[in-house]
This record gives sequence, structure tokens and C-alpha cells, in this order.
Amino acid sequence: MPDISDSTGKWEVQLRNGCIELAVLASLWDGRLYGLEILRRLEYFSGLTVSEGTIYPLLGRLAVAGWVMRNGRKRLWGIPAGITR
Repeated sequence: MPDISDSTGKWEVQLRNGCIELAVLASLWDGRLYGLEILRRLEYFSGLTVSEGTIYPLLGRLAVAGWVMRNGRKRLWGIPAGITR
């Protein structure tokens, strides 16, 4: 018989990851932010505590998917112009 607690744990991890992705996108809705500003907004407005080791890989994955873009040298992150706000 499969271990249900193992399945539940994986589901909770996926749910948290999805929530963090949505929260990051929402934090960028009004304009570009630096990675640390995103972390501060997430904690201040939603109580989500996310580490730098989590946020930057997540931003990279969102960039590869086309959901966010980085403004080169300034390292500002934002939503691409083609995505309707």
C-alpha cells in the first residue's frame, strides 16, 4: 500500500511553490523590482518568508518560461510588455 503521507508532503511542496510563483508575479505587477525588494514585499504583504536561494532560481525559471524578464546590468525584474496587466 502506498504511503499517503509521502504523497501529501509532495503535494504541499508543489502547492507552496505555485503560491510563491504567483506571489512573485503579483509583486511585479506595478513595476520592476530588485530581487531583494521582491523578498521584502512578499514578507511584508503576505507573511511569506522566502530565501535568496529560493527566489533567484525561481525568477530564472519564470524568465525561461517568459513570465518575467531581467533588465540586464541593473538586475531589475519585471513583467514583459507583451503580458497584459
